[in-house]
Amino acid sequence: MSAVLAPWSSGTECVAKYNFQTANEQDLPFCKGDLLTIIGATRDPNWYRARNTVGREGTIPANYVQKREGVKSGGKLSLMPWFHGKITREQAERLLYPPETGLFLVRESTNYPGDYTLCVSCDGKVEHYRIIYHNGKLTIDEEEYFENLMQLVEVSSLALVRTLSVLFQHESSMMTKVSQLEL
Repeated sequence: MSAVLAPWSSGTECVAKYNFQTANEQDLPFCKGDLLTIIGATRDPNWYRARNTVGREGTIPANYVQKREGVKSGGKLSLMPWFHGKITREQAERLLYPPETGLFLVRESTNYPGDYTLCVSCDGKVEHYRIIYHNGKLTIDEEEYFENLMQLVEVSSLALVRTLSVLFQHESSMMTKVSQLEL
């Protein structure tokens, strides 16, 4: 026996699991990953009325979307010096200029509403990593998972510091060898 799910209320945010092309002009087309807001139920429990991020409205198939679960931050993000809110990729790169290895910030994703992006300066350029929310946990590489955004940033920054200290030790030991040869 399958469980009957309660209908989503107006204002519920959901994310598209698949692409959907319209069958008629009442439908709202969308692509996998799009953020949609439920604006009401229809007579058919398999369909909802929804609005996309640009304000267009129409009907969507319920089985093509899933309820969006918010990313757990682990604290108040606005208080974190590394959090820059809703800025573009280009604005992030300007903030991290000149790209000094080890500088980083977290911003709201412009391509994936509701997600975040980790922007890291390394080797003279800025890399942008989507922070993926999967099964209630956060990841960048789908290998290591974290409970919340604060934990992800803390562990990622510690890993970067370890890498930089290894590079620094390596370079300093080379400097020692060079100075001994000069004597």
